[in-house]
Amino acid sequence: MRIDYQKLGERIQQRRRALGMRQSELAERVDISNNHLSGIETGRQKPSLDTLFAISSCLKTTPDYFLYGVSEKGPTPQALMDAIDALRNSDTTVMEYAYNRESIAQDLAVAVYDSYWR
Repeated sequence: MRIDYQKLGERIQQRRRALGMRQSELAERVDISNNHLSGIETGRQKPSLDTLFAISSCLKTTPDYFLYGVSEKGPTPQALMDAIDALRNSDTTVMEYAYNRESIAQDLAVAVYDSYWR
């Protein structure tokens, strides 16, 4: 399946604007330059996988929405975003986190583990 980077950028820009976020604010949160984000939003530059996931997290949706315009579950629920942030900001492994949380976090942890480490 071919990725349409222009559409990907348009979706990022639309979602960012829908949340009332300035381009400079998103760029700062994702730790990229304004110029790089501008290039992504116009389809002139391709985001790395890490950048795409960071943008998705900041804009509270899933990478598949930006890539293909659809998301089976729609925008990511806040509980999942909180679980992702907790994992990013701790030394806890994904599986340790899953065993210490409710089922939604377990599902998230297993999905993240499957995506990145298998």
